[in-house]
Amino acid sequence: LLIGLKALQTDKTKTLLLSSSLFALAFLIKANTVGMGIGLGLSFLLCRKFKSFLIFSLFGSFIAGMGIFTLWSYLGAELFLQVLETTKSSFLPIETIPAVVQRIIFEVILPYSLALPFFFLGLCQRKSLTRGQALAVAISFSFSFFIASVGQMKYGAYINYYFGSLIVLILFSPLGFANLKDEKLKKAVLTVGSVVVASLAILLMQLPARTFLNDNRNYDFKALNKYIDTQYENPKIYIENNNGAVHLAHRAVTGTSLFAFIFGTPSIDRRVDEFNKAIIAGGGVDAVVAVGNSCQSFKPNPRFASLLDGYTSLDYHKGKICVFSKSSP
Repeated sequence: LLIGLKALQTDKTKTLLLSSSLFALAFLIKANTVGMGIGLGLSFLLCRKFKSFLIFSLFGSFIAGMGIFTLWSYLGAELFLQVLETTKSSFLPIETIPAVVQRIIFEVILPYSLALPFFFLGLCQRKSLTRGQALAVAISFSFSFFIASVGQMKYGAYINYYFGSLIVLILFSPLGFANLKDEKLKKAVLTVGSVVVASLAILLMQLPARTFLNDNRNYDFKALNKYIDTQYENPKIYIENNNGAVHLAHRAVTGTSLFAFIFGTPSIDRRVDEFNKAIIAGGGVDAVVAVGNSCQSFKPNPRFASLLDGYTSLDYHKGKICVFSKSSP
């Protein structure tokens, strides 16, 4: 975004190409970052920079397309089946909208409201941003926030979808201090504003930091894979945990229906019989992997209880990972 703002001012092709490339890579890593990219692209149009808009959008689309093609080359059709399966089946029922809106208000909008006055003050001053750049920041923030809010209607959605808009808020809120003329007021607001922005920065970092520390301490999937390699040949693993499935994707018998099994999305009803037949035809699964605080007392999805009920022998337990095999009759 910062490089894109520079391109908006200078119209240099190299800067445009770099900005669009970074947005394309961000999209490949996390799809909902597309909101910020769309916002910046629209800003080129609104500022009547049509050539820059074409370069930005076409080159970014090319890079994203090449990335998708590269992933397809390594992962094959499974990649697209997984994307399509989760996209068409993963939205919450419409009656949950009030609860989702309430969560957005209390977990996102209220914390944001502490910094929004500084954010808008910063966009209004011209010492650091041109009018076009301020417009680009506002539109990018708005689109990123909108995409994240729509994403909250998905099964398993969390406030990390808002990290893009939160970063924009943290980057540009300090500019609001420059608009204040009274030195005493500026000093007081700077103190309060610094605390607010620092708090938002901590909010931004605490989730990935906590996840990183928690994963390294309690979820040693490398050791789990080594254990499975020593115990089974071409193993078929049943797993319901989203994080664990990433590390066992090549062994999970749920295949492209994994998301449906984890969150109980509507498409699971269409796949239960198919999945049951696949397990029976394959002679069952080799092991059941449970992940979580109480993994040793794991109970499988009730839809598959009859097929997985016998997997009660705890063969492996490290941190918050347990592996069960079928108990002897």
